[in-house]
Amino acid sequence: MSLRIGITIGLQSPGESLWVNGIKQNALALARLLKASGRGFQVVLLNTTDIPLTPDLGWDLSNPRTVPLNGFEEHLDVLIALGGALDQTTVDAWRARGTKVVAYKCGAEYVQSMQAVLFQRKMGGPPAYPQRYDALWQIPQVARTTAAFHAALHRTPSTVVPFIWDPEALEKSCEALPHLGLYQPGPHRKRLSVFEPNLDVVKYCLYPILAAELVYRRSPERIEFLSVLNADHIKDNPEFLGIMGHLDIVQQKRAFFEGRHQTAWFLAHHTDVVISHQWDNP
Repeated sequence: MSLRIGITIGLQSPGESLWVNGIKQNALALARLLKASGRGFQVVLLNTTDIPLTPDLGWDLSNPRTVPLNGFEEHLDVLIALGGALDQTTVDAWRARGTKVVAYKCGAEYVQSMQAVLFQRKMGGPPAYPQRYDALWQIPQVARTTAAFHAALHRTPSTVVPFIWDPEALEKSCEALPHLGLYQPGPHRKRLSVFEPNLDVVKYCLYPILAAELVYRRSPERIEFLSVLNADHIKDNPEFLGIMGHLDIVQQKRAFFEGRHQTAWFLAHHTDVVISHQWDNP
């Protein structure tokens, strides 16, 4: 008999973009991997919030089948808590029905928790670390900082599992772009872009900017400009401004600090080279 598997997502607004964060893409990729495994798995995505499910979400809600977790009464052999938080009552209720419940951790939650304590960052609600999971999975990128943190709080041993990714969402967003979004090399000077979200210390733009600066000092004639995206909320910060003021690429007006842009569109129209750096999130 094939396994019936549920994977959680946690929508925050109707029709929210797949690009708001990576977690819905993680859930979709895992669901499609399981369905394509040849083992006959039946997979359903379960929304843990009361946000309505609409066709604007960016995937066919029948493939994988996507329904609210609240009121879902069908039997599941495995419930994977990936994109939406489960409270202790929910974990216990599913385990009492004979379902194995797995926590699948894909984020730098230790760092986010640390920032919430030290800098009064909002986390979207009180912390919840349910006990009695049947398994606790960590993706390799964040295992070094989060595995022990989660193992202690959930009282469950951590296991490192593969990170799963699928290019489907990226390829769909490229369909209307020139050359389907594929890079077209040319003789022009290079346009550099930094896409770090600058929402926490894990994904911050400074090291990529410094890398661009060092290249610019050595060969300014090879650089057209540097675009730093997701920078609206930091570009007027006194500390940030003070650092930027020391850089040739900024003083000579070859650096631009932008807001948020759709990734594939910006790559297709304004980028030759992406510079990326993340702290303990390779």
